[in-house]
Amino acid sequence: MRGRAIVKVGNNEVYEQIQPFYSKASYRPGVRHANEKIELVTLKGERLRPEVYDKTIGADFDDSEGCAVATYIKQTAKRAGIANARPVWAAALPKKLYLSALNQPQGSFAVSIGLVDDLDNQRQNEFILDFAGEGHQMIFGAPGSGKTELLRTALLAAAQKYTPEQAQFALLDYGTWGLKPFEALPHMRIAAYGGDEPALRQAGEVLLYELERRKQRFAAQGVGRLEDYRELSGEAMPWLLIVIDNLTTLHSQSPDFMETLLTVAREGAALGLVLLITLGGQGSFLFQLSQYATHIHCLRMADKGDYRQYVGGNGQREPAHLPGRGFVRGPLEFQCALCVEGAREAERIKHLRDAVAALSASSQIEEPVTDDGAGLLLGTEALSGKPYYLNALEMSACVIYDGAALLRYITERLDMQVTRWTGDAVAFDDAVKQLAEEFDRRCENNQSDPSYAICIDDLVACYEAIADETADLLDLLIRYGESYGIFTYIAGDTAGLTRFSQLGVPALQSALLSGNLITVTGREALVEHGGAKMKMRLREEIANA
Repeated sequence: MRGRAIVKVGNNEVYEQIQPFYSKASYRPGVRHANEKIELVTLKGERLRPEVYDKTIGADFDDSEGCAVATYIKQTAKRAGIANARPVWAAALPKKLYLSALNQPQGSFAVSIGLVDDLDNQRQNEFILDFAGEGHQMIFGAPGSGKTELLRTALLAAAQKYTPEQAQFALLDYGTWGLKPFEALPHMRIAAYGGDEPALRQAGEVLLYELERRKQRFAAQGVGRLEDYRELSGEAMPWLLIVIDNLTTLHSQSPDFMETLLTVAREGAALGLVLLITLGGQGSFLFQLSQYATHIHCLRMADKGDYRQYVGGNGQREPAHLPGRGFVRGPLEFQCALCVEGAREAERIKHLRDAVAALSASSQIEEPVTDDGAGLLLGTEALSGKPYYLNALEMSACVIYDGAALLRYITERLDMQVTRWTGDAVAFDDAVKQLAEEFDRRCENNQSDPSYAICIDDLVACYEAIADETADLLDLLIRYGESYGIFTYIAGDTAGLTRFSQLGVPALQSALLSGNLITVTGREALVEHGGAKMKMRLREEIANA
């Protein structure tokens, strides 16, 4: 019989047969129901004495009995101030979502890029990439699944939320050049594209240099995490987000770069160098790399069995066949947001360029002095177009080949007391002697403030004129001055400096040991600092001096 069922009563092995009422019977208001018997039944299934029901329903209602009961309960609950029950099913994930609709999370470096559907808890949470708390992130996906769009959303969210002093980006785009609009951001540290081996080598040098530089800075403070270093040192050291689109292609074109990438993956997260990587295929190189990626997410995959390996589950479920739809660990389904609105790809790219231009305009860096007086804008990085600043406090000494004009520009703008070679040997001898006495005093008192600079724009002419004692003092100050706030800048023509180097002139040899070199060639200069090399395009007033 329809509706007949067996019900287990309580926790004991007691079963009762039940027959529910037919709730779809027509409910006819105004019909008198007289002398109807109603039996009261307890929660344990015990029948109590029958009650006689005699009531005329006068409500104007024409529906089923079930609907009438539901309406009566709803009206009664409303009068009693009882809130609606939680829906059994949450709303489905939207088929299209925009970044502007998301709420960005709190945290030192985290961005929201979409929505996650948590069915068990009947709620939708924001899809958050928490680089500070969770480290490196990897995104797998088949072609056309939305990998590049996910990276665009993450980059734009980070650029909108964080200033260039808080976060910087390094882009390795081996997809379809979909990240190129972000080059104009002031956050951009370096960018390289598929097939450009020199740019990739330079990117690798920058990453390894930054890794080593931060290790030394953290060790000096006795800390192992970026947040602790920031708090103790007071330095606004930025996060460096390394975004790689299509790692599979990068590996096939430049397999040697994988060693650099593994080094960054292994050591970088605590130092503030975090990876966001997309890839479509598999390979032996992934096993090592995936050990350092705390979170792996999957957009649509070609083989649904792959989901089990990366996000869990039985490998039988698939996300909806929509761009930007995928699984996080669980697996829980997510929908990634589009970074900007637009019905077509070309329209969205135009809007993205407009958004990047607006961010760039709002983050203009004032010239010429920044970084609490120690950073001097010399030009732009030739590859990325990012402003290049000279930080005098990061260089114990610097040798500038064919750069007399550049050194004069630097000397006039240094925010510290300067001892300068002007061609007057007697005055320079006296100034260096006084600075050596200051050095001795600082050694005794372990003092390094305020900072001093020695600037010699023609080392050959200077050495031919000064006393031997002054030359010895210069060598001493160059070797040990940095620890006590004394820095040295030396310039000269390439032929003269090369000859002095071959002769073993002590001051020049000591300056070269710093590893800080600038070689000027017309409007460009090659900068060597901390083992890394970078081409710079000089400012007009320097190049034309």
